[in-house]
Parts: sequence; C-alpha cells; structure tokens
Amino acid sequence: MLFIDSFYVLELKEPVLGAYAISAFWLFMSVSRLIFSKVRLDTRRTLIYAISISAALVGLIAAFGNAQLTLILYALTGAAAGPIYPILAGLMLGSSLGDTGTVSSVLATSASLGSAIGPSLMGIVSGLFGLRSGFLVLSALAFSASAATFLSFKKAQQKPASAKGIS
Repeated sequence: MLFIDSFYVLELKEPVLGAYAISAFWLFMSVSRLIFSKVRLDTRRTLIYAISISAALVGLIAAFGNAQLTLILYALTGAAAGPIYPILAGLMLGSSLGDTGTVSSVLATSASLGSAIGPSLMGIVSGLFGLRSGFLVLSALAFSASAATFLSFKKAQQKPASAKGIS
C-alpha cells in the first residue's frame, strides 16, 4: 500500500488522494468478497478472471497520469482482487483430503513470501525506472499468475480420475 501513496505523492502530485485510493481499494475489496461469497460462480473461472482483470487494471494505473481516474482504477482493482484469496483458500482446502493444517500453512507461507518479495521487487524496479515501471512489473507478474493458474487448471482436467484421488 506504500506504493499507492508514493505514486500519488511522487508521480501524480496529489498527496491527499493517496489515502483515498488505499481506502477505496480496501472498501471495494471487502464489498467484493461479500458479494462473491453469496454468488455461486465457477470458482476456477472466477479466479482466472479476477487475476487477469486485476493485472489489467494495475497496468492501466501505470499508464494513466490522471489522479481521479487512477482513484477509480484502484477501487476497481480492489473489487477485482476481492475473490482471489478466498477462492485460493477454498480450492486448496477442498483438495486437501483432510490435511487442512498443512494446506493452511502453505497458503499462509505463500502469502507471506509474496508480501515480502513483491514489494522488494517493485521497490527495486521503481528505484531504477520509476514507480510506473514498478506497477507495470506488478501487472506483468499478475498476468503470469493468471496464465499459470489457467494452465494448472487445464492440466488438472486432463488427469485421469485415479490420479486425482478419486476411486
């Protein structure tokens, strides 16, 4: 979230809007999670769409220099990103076959590593090439995650039933 505030201060010269952008991101993410918990959609497709839309929105944030427009884009990014973590948790726990402690630990560790590596990478790129470049790297990583998720789901569909743990 520090990068959002820095983006508004350093790139857009709008220091007050940075706090609004962070608040809008979290508000829309929370509302999105509530909505997606009630709507029954194909979770795998929703996950791929959510990651892809989030990636596209972050790319648009990097591309535009209008503070008000990026404020809207941050809110929409929060809405798009809302279902990602709950869907990942549900898919992982649903496939755990009773070993939920290990699955929860892997999920928490992955989130922690992402929280440590992502900002570091973004900071390095931003320091070398500017904040917009840092956001473009974030967007590219998210698109890569979307593609990897899609390929993972395709591979899982091609496995025979016995390989999936179904007798």
